[in-house]
Amino acid sequence: MNDREKYKDKLNDWLKSVEKTNVIIDEFNKIEKEILEKQKEYKPNTNYGDIFEIFSIAVLHRIPYKEVWDKHIVQGSGDGGIDAIVEKKEKTIIYQCKLDMVDFNTDIKEKMESSMTNLVRGRKVIAGNHLEDFWNSRVINKQPTFEYCVICENDSSRRGNRSSYIVSVESVYKKFFSNMLSKVDNKLHLKITVPGEDGKSFIATDNEDIFAFFVKANKLLEDLQELAPYMEQFEDYFLDNVRGFLSDKDNSNRGPMEKTIMTEPENFAMYNNGVTIIGENVTLTPDNVYIEMDNPIISNGQQTIMTLQAMGHKTDISNITILVIIKKDRKRSIRGNVARYTNSQRHIKNLDLLSLRKDLRTIQGKLAEEDNIFLKINSSGDKWYDELISKSYKRNTIIDLSFFIQAYMIYNDGDLGKWYNRLDASIFKEIMETKEFSFNLKQARMVCESICIFQENLQNIEDEDMRNDYQVASRVFVYIMSKYKQHFTVAREYVDEVILEYRRSTDDKPKQLRSVFNNRNRSRKIGRWSLDLVRRLNENSAGVFMEEENLNEGGVTKEFENITRFLMESLEVNE
Repeated sequence: MNDREKYKDKLNDWLKSVEKTNVIIDEFNKIEKEILEKQKEYKPNTNYGDIFEIFSIAVLHRIPYKEVWDKHIVQGSGDGGIDAIVEKKEKTIIYQCKLDMVDFNTDIKEKMESSMTNLVRGRKVIAGNHLEDFWNSRVINKQPTFEYCVICENDSSRRGNRSSYIVSVESVYKKFFSNMLSKVDNKLHLKITVPGEDGKSFIATDNEDIFAFFVKANKLLEDLQELAPYMEQFEDYFLDNVRGFLSDKDNSNRGPMEKTIMTEPENFAMYNNGVTIIGENVTLTPDNVYIEMDNPIISNGQQTIMTLQAMGHKTDISNITILVIIKKDRKRSIRGNVARYTNSQRHIKNLDLLSLRKDLRTIQGKLAEEDNIFLKINSSGDKWYDELISKSYKRNTIIDLSFFIQAYMIYNDGDLGKWYNRLDASIFKEIMETKEFSFNLKQARMVCESICIFQENLQNIEDEDMRNDYQVASRVFVYIMSKYKQHFTVAREYVDEVILEYRRSTDDKPKQLRSVFNNRNRSRKIGRWSLDLVRRLNENSAGVFMEEENLNEGGVTKEFENITRFLMESLEVNE
């Protein structure tokens, strides 16, 4: 077994998932094939050291692999102990990546500091000719604040001092997958240039909660791209945009929008609804030049921004004016209403708006990181990582949001009819309009585990008709498994009984199997069936439990008594 094969085993131990391990190895192979193998002097390492340097910087800063290689990696053996340099607005981060180093070595940081000191002072760097070439060939702030980072197999929480820290190799891999999750906040601080003259801004405002103004499209894009120059970062502006960027097939407005840009740029503002940005801590700077905000979200206008960005590579957009509306987000709940009332191109479902909930996004993160379950939250439409998700998680552990919401709410109130037949209306009334409602992680985990088991068993059923029937009864399966703690085979017994009865009774008066399973009375029938099941199991296993210490005063087993009490309480709730 070579070093790469051994490292694959180590990856599997860290990620606890063969699927995720294979995804990482695929990424490594892609980096090697598309970048490193094209370099004349490249000689493959026995491990993944050179590849990991590119991968880690790309993941930590969400930069494309090619950009990392071209702009941030110190190429060559004469690197002076420095593998990569990433310049940020407020600091420059100096990296050393040690894929196979188990613990941090202080000599490494001292060598990094010495090399950077010599660079800044114009001195020769020991074994650093390639580092000098890198430094001299790039426009870098020559008097920056340096921060030193060593990536190794050490605990990521360990930090040397304010100017140095350690990132664990394992945490880099986990961050790669966490980048696929819907974020609670994007952590951006945006400055939008406002139109003005002689210290006066040309904007309209309402009690400093809403700002509206017209600005040149190219200037708006410049401000947005300053924080997020790459698409991987740019998407953070739309993490709360439930509609996403529609494809040509879905979006009837892109064609006319592109035509206006090409033929009537002066009329763009008249034809377009503009861009709505929601932010926290929104303020107009004292000099009236900028509007600043934290966690900026483009809640309406993603189609406009993305179309302008794409067309900007084909034609001049400097003559296009666009309306910008900025709203202060005092309460996070306002985002759902803004999304609902400012979008008219496509109907927004309440299910989509649930993706804005902080508790739901937190649950998504917990399930992904701790249980290898991926809850598909709809947060920005056409995601670049859809294919990556299917490769990173087993098919049965990927759960649609609608399935989860139905199963979770049925678990709590037992009304299969309401949550199956009237899902969107029920979401609005029972969840969105109920201030005290919140999703519970323990219950969510229990429901999701039952969904995964159901989906796994469903995949293994070869008979297509049976598989279709079980899919119709999916919510009933999950309800029995999660609410009554029953195995799939037990739930299957009940479903088979209902289907058999349905087949016998539909000769004269046919009705859909869907309506048989998903109605208001089904949960009560399930409860009574479960109670009868426990009675039968208790009778069949009486010999096992009949020892004196397991009986109560009436001669009934204590286990049966406890289960019966639980079921009766459940029935009373469902009544």
